[in-house]
Amino acid sequence: PQKQYADAVIEVLPTQLIP
Repeated sequence: PQKQYADAVIEVLPTQLIP
């Protein structure tokens, strides 16, 4: 499922950008 992958990225990206 592509949506699941996008959901995971959107959840992890903020954590990587804002330490």
